[in-house]
Amino acid sequence: GLRRGLLQAGAGECAREIRPLVKEVVELEHLQAYLQWMRRLQQLSSQIESHLLTGSLSAAVEAHSQLDTLCSALKPSKCTHLQRFAAATQQHWSQQLRERLSNAFSEILKEFKWPFTSSVSSKTLDLWDKQQSRFSELFHLLLLLDEGPSPSPPPGVPPTLTDHVILPIELLLEPLRKRFKFHFYGEKKTNSKEKPEWYFTQVSAWIRDHTHFLENRIQPLLQVSALSHVDARVRNVWLQCPYYSRSLLAL
Repeated sequence: GLRRGLLQAGAGECAREIRPLVKEVVELEHLQAYLQWMRRLQQLSSQIESHLLTGSLSAAVEAHSQLDTLCSALKPSKCTHLQRFAAATQQHWSQQLRERLSNAFSEILKEFKWPFTSSVSSKTLDLWDKQQSRFSELFHLLLLLDEGPSPSPPPGVPPTLTDHVILPIELLLEPLRKRFKFHFYGEKKTNSKEKPEWYFTQVSAWIRDHTHFLENRIQPLLQVSALSHVDARVRNVWLQCPYYSRSLLAL
């Protein structure tokens, strides 16, 4: 009994001595993990910056995708400083990539005279054929960069005003919105309360002139992506409606 008591006392003393060491080991492991996360974040950040400097947009988007995955993996972490740093890094490069890709995409749209002023001509299609590969690449990269597309809606249900806006589709719509604002806002003669049919005539013409292109050039790009359920033609018309409706309601 005495021997057992001495052994237990010795074990207790040993445990008390080891406990601080175990705590230090755990803290060192946490610090090592923290530094590994930081190194990986900085590595991806440097990769994105390097790819942008060399014009390797595809590689930059791929590194950004890895950064997104890293940020998602950090969400359960209790290390708020690391989470904030990761989120700020991701947001910074997301904005940089979005601006770079959007500018490149818009330049191509200008080259083949988008938006069209009439039905698609053979000249426009020739211009499109020359830029198709680059356009398709940028369209795909914009989809990859885009945040959280909405899930597939039930059949026959149109997109709602709260649906996620698909970035390349939004860029296709922007020039049309600018033209609409030019003609139907402010003191323009075409912005007439007595002639609301001018609104409908112009919008109807734009829908007519762009439908073929959307169905035959844009829809195939969506079909091979995670957004195969999206109808480019319907989305184009539907997302214009609230913008144009505000003008009509102001009459």
